Amino acid sequence: MASGVATVRTQRVQQNYMAILVAAIACFLLEAGWYSYFMQAWLNGIGRTSEWLHSAAGYNPALQFGTALLMAAFRWAALRRAASHRMGTPVSADQRKDRS
Repeated sequence: MASGVATVRTQRVQQNYMAILVAAIACFLLEAGWYSYFMQAWLNGIGRTSEWLHSAAGYNPALQFGTALLMAAFRWAALRRAASHRMGTPVSADQRKDRS
């Protein structure tokens, strides 16, 4: 390397899209069953009725989307951090300074 620039070798990950689709469907069905089975106990625990849940008061799309987006961001950050530690590469510039 005449230029003095190190090259990084990357490996392309192959994804099994059928497995991802089956896992997503299985997760959806498991969660639907879980929440259906424990819905009445949860409603009793928070002091609400199923009528409240199906009314406009129990339905807030903005809150549902916002919390789903927040949880996705937390999962992304956790997976990114776990992957970087496993591969031995720092996550941010601050961590690069710490390793120097």
